[in-house]
Amino acid sequence: MEAVPVRDSIVPASARGGAIMRPSFAGVRLGQVLALDGGGGAVVDAALRAVKAWSGSPSVQLVSVRGERTANTDGYLQGRVLARHLDGSGTVDIEVSARGSDSPRVVVRAMLA
Repeated sequence: MEAVPVRDSIVPASARGGAIMRPSFAGVRLGQVLALDGGGGAVVDAALRAVKAWSGSPSVQLVSVRGERTANTDGYLQGRVLARHLDGSGTVDIEVSARGSDSPRVVVRAMLA
């Protein structure tokens, strides 16, 4: 699967001269791989920031964490669409991890348009 870069979505639209294209629920595939940038720091915090920036959602929800909650990252995260909720809510669950096999797995829920 191809990675979908989201670094541009963090840059304000005015700086790029155009509108920010946010993902739509219909356009997101189960298992889709995402290249995320959450900034440095704790993986859990970086995952929340990255999914919020990617989704354009005003808020995201931490669903679960497997592994060391205090592990740090340089900001480059790998994500994949873990679930698409078909209940009409337009929410998706994104599993996020940092580089390295010992990185915690963080699941974040976001609402898409």
